[in-house]
Amino acid sequence: MLGSVVMKNDRKKFFGVMFFTAILSVVLVVLSIYFLVNKNNNFIKIVIILAIAFFMIVSIFVIFGIIILSRWVYSGNINKKSAMFLKFLLKTIYPVLMMVSKVINIDKATIQRAYCNIHNTLIENLKVKVDGSDILLLLPHCIQNSQCPYKITNDIYNCKMCGKCIVGDIIKLTSAYNMEAVVATGGTLARQWVKKRRPKAIIAVACERDLTSGINDISKIPVYGVFNIIKKTPCHDTSVDIDKLKNAIDMFIKVDN
Repeated sequence: MLGSVVMKNDRKKFFGVMFFTAILSVVLVVLSIYFLVNKNNNFIKIVIILAIAFFMIVSIFVIFGIIILSRWVYSGNINKKSAMFLKFLLKTIYPVLMMVSKVINIDKATIQRAYCNIHNTLIENLKVKVDGSDILLLLPHCIQNSQCPYKITNDIYNCKMCGKCIVGDIIKLTSAYNMEAVVATGGTLARQWVKKRRPKAIIAVACERDLTSGINDISKIPVYGVFNIIKKTPCHDTSVDIDKLKNAIDMFIKVDN
């Protein structure tokens, strides 16, 4: 229940940032046109024209994003083409939204959470179905007990299943679905794992920042994000909700008739 409330609040703030960005872009276009008319220097005019083009593109993308998101929120569903288009729009304007959120003093984690949750719902609407062996589970290294002498960075099956962290439960879950789980210490290693394994779907466990980064890095493969649970401090002895992980797997798993 609490998670649902947080998600709704995050989405409202995300919409608010989008509305503010759209209005700001339109205002900047008008101001740029005003300065263009009143400047005689050719170099300055070229700079202003480029600024006008940039702000117009941003405003158009954001307005389209607002329209599609609004229709989706009120209708409760979205078709595959609209989902793919919205995914592209959000990825394109995401850096601008992050800058605007900083200007209007909205916590970046809020925007990142909303972005990931919206992206997850889009992935759900795409209805991708694959075999368990075609799903790759990407895990952060901080999910392992920091005191454990058996490091799983290179091979998660080095885990001795002692129960001091969630890794043993994750191995049991992935084994039941015949899928592979790997640990990535950062974006570069995550991309290497994806390139090496060539999955048809990815489930990524990480914090807000790393999930948004990963989602935007991988465009041709559907990525579903599951937030890790930060117990004390980020990047240290984190965990994950096994039920949420199982739900994400079940969403992708192909069911034989």
